[in-house]
Amino acid sequence: MDWDGHVAIIWEEGPYEWTYNFGTDDVDEELTIEVQEFQPGAVVRLRPVTMPKGVFVEPYTTFALGIYPD
Repeated sequence: MDWDGHVAIIWEEGPYEWTYNFGTDDVDEELTIEVQEFQPGAVVRLRPVTMPKGVFVEPYTTFALGIYPD
């Protein structure tokens, strides 16, 4: 999507500050809290993402991920 002059992925209803965790193997805090109701002690981790050569992404806002040529 062309947003504010940049190509971006916009997900306003996504998980809290999802752009800051995109592509990492960090703990998904929101989902972990939900899952622990049924499986105490369970931890949900995000899946790492490998970007294709020549592509760079970074958080533009808490709900928009900017996509740029590397």
